[in-house]
Amino acid sequence: MAEMYNSKYGSIEKLTSDNYDSWKLCISVILLAMLALKIVTGEEVEDDLPIGNSPANIAKRESYEKRQALAATAILLACTPKGRIHLSGTTNVKAM
Repeated sequence: MAEMYNSKYGSIEKLTSDNYDSWKLCISVILLAMLALKIVTGEEVEDDLPIGNSPANIAKRESYEKRQALAATAILLACTPKGRIHLSGTTNVKAM
């Protein structure tokens, strides 16, 4: 039986050496639900966040950091332990 990744956004089969296309579609939908897909694809980048200490700017930066952490967690946990070896040492979601 396939190993599964379960989240509040759904359950998918973990990435293996022979299910990448299906996994990519499924993890993309989960990342979309997390509002993190654009961070992973590079369409939303930290450099574009507003600078300054206004409450609105702080909230935008905190939201970005939270969504980036959620994306890194989802991607890492949606891989089999064997596949995680390739992600070792990075929390950069674009590099994953």
